[in-house]
Amino acid sequence: MITNGKSRFPYFLAGMGLGAVAGLLFAPRSGEETRKDFHERGTKAFDILNQQVRKLRESDEGIVQQGK
Repeated sequence: MITNGKSRFPYFLAGMGLGAVAGLLFAPRSGEETRKDFHERGTKAFDILNQQVRKLRESDEGIVQQGK
């Protein structure tokens, strides 16, 4: 990241800062709505994962019983 003895890292940080500010200014929803949406999506994903783990556990128990 060093060119001719100069670092580009400050430009990177400035770009990140400008991007964060632009994201906040042009966000389509309020923070509360966004947090609620993330929470709902996380809950759904956790429920789906939990169901898959249960199915896997049931199939494993069946395999163990067959092995006995």
